[in-house]
Amino acid sequence: PVTEALAVQKLQSLPLTLQWWYESLRAGNLLYLVDNTLGKTWTTETSVALVADALQRYARVRQAKERLPMLNDLVRQLQSACPPITLSRDSTGDGCVLIPTLKECKREWDKYMKHSIKESM
Repeated sequence: PVTEALAVQKLQSLPLTLQWWYESLRAGNLLYLVDNTLGKTWTTETSVALVADALQRYARVRQAKERLPMLNDLVRQLQSACPPITLSRDSTGDGCVLIPTLKECKREWDKYMKHSIKESM
């Protein structure tokens, strides 16, 4: 049976990237993202480098010892929990992450975890 304790255990065993993603979904913005309009809105397009920087800041705050993924692996980890996320290039040719709406990302998370984000932690 799916219980609260099982949900907590699953969340705690996730790689750091997906813990950051989960907390971002709960907060309604990509945590520690520099260009995130002061963290008040959901971002649907941002540079891969900024996402990596946000994850590094998250890791520092959490005092995480886990090794952070390379850029392509970071995007693949996010795609594992939210398949509609895509990697693209911006007008300058830099790597860019295209992210669905917050509602769609939460729906994908619920499918990935087999547990509703509203019920988790």
